[in-house]
Amino acid sequence: MDQLPFDGDGDVLEVPPRFRELQREQPIARVRTLTGDEAWLVTGYDELRELYGNQALGRAHRDPDNAPRTTPPIVAGVPTHGGRPHAGVDKEQEVHNRMRRLLTPAFAAKRMEQLRTRIGGHIDEVLDAMVTPPVDLHAVLSQPLPMTAICEVIGAPPGDHGKLRDWWNRMSDIGDSARAGAARAEFVDYTAALMAAKRREPAEDLVSHLVHNPEDTVTSAEQAAGLITGLLFAGHESTMSRIDLGVLLLIRNPGQRAKLLADPGLLPGAVEEILRMTITPGLIGGVTRWAAHDITIGEVTIKAGDAVVMATGAANYDPERVECPDEFDITRTCNPHMSFGYGSRFCIGASLAKIELQEVFGRLFARFPTLRLAVPDEELPVNRDRVAGGLAALPVAW
Repeated sequence: MDQLPFDGDGDVLEVPPRFRELQREQPIARVRTLTGDEAWLVTGYDELRELYGNQALGRAHRDPDNAPRTTPPIVAGVPTHGGRPHAGVDKEQEVHNRMRRLLTPAFAAKRMEQLRTRIGGHIDEVLDAMVTPPVDLHAVLSQPLPMTAICEVIGAPPGDHGKLRDWWNRMSDIGDSARAGAARAEFVDYTAALMAAKRREPAEDLVSHLVHNPEDTVTSAEQAAGLITGLLFAGHESTMSRIDLGVLLLIRNPGQRAKLLADPGLLPGAVEEILRMTITPGLIGGVTRWAAHDITIGEVTIKAGDAVVMATGAANYDPERVECPDEFDITRTCNPHMSFGYGSRFCIGASLAKIELQEVFGRLFARFPTLRLAVPDEELPVNRDRVAGGLAALPVAW
């Protein structure tokens, strides 16, 4: 039985070859996870899309304390009781639907477009300050920008953004579960205080919606902290990596960069292609879900309670669905990637992530058309002990 994580050649953009082999030979395969538990690894595009649409697959488990897991940390690889304590696995879809309704106002299109102006202004301030190379683009742009954006959506005061970054860094540390647990406890306390503040003085933000919603879907700081932690992963960690790796893709592909500079109208397609090619497997291999009931796909039956690792990064390269999948092509007209999930599980923050990426890549290379790495490619520091992997630094010059 294969053991995750799979070995690669050290390239942060690489999908290790074993994913591609399984995609050809066994697109739903039994593997061992980082914790040693068994799970199903899904690498085929069609199989992944079908599972995303199956309501029997979700974040809940009937016995979460004894469920198979994919990682030891606080923020990923751990099932819930069905969306809230005692809700039950069979209620998860109902809870999921209510939560989406609750979250929708915070991610409404009008609000996202209002954020676009502020995001663009923040990027310009960062680029204005890049006077003398080299500069660590990860430290000055890729890391702080998504945190600033998602904190504004959440309703965290600007002065707290640094604290949230610190909590997130500690919570997502796979190498130190005690440190991650302590950070989680501190974050729950912070969430309780933020909820109390929003009860007194509500605003147009997520936490205000949580504490003033008539359905009373979220009642405790623990529940709210769990929801916000998920948003931090999707809205900060993932977008941060997309910025870093998108810059790396455009540096490595000067012809595509030249096309984008010559025709800014290619920007939306460039962002979609960056999204397709930068969902790397990390230590987990993909998104973890659990089966509430038996699920049969083809000749495979996933039993109730089984863990399923959704290898989106591999599925985005499936040659059955993507023509010339290894080619970075910003003019690609058919790009059915699943980097934001699919169907009812489509990421509610997708519009915010795309706005951030469009604003970054619409400005960065226009301002610094000769941008290049300041160190040899093989010396880029890669995160080896974090859930999503990615780069620890991105030194650039021009």
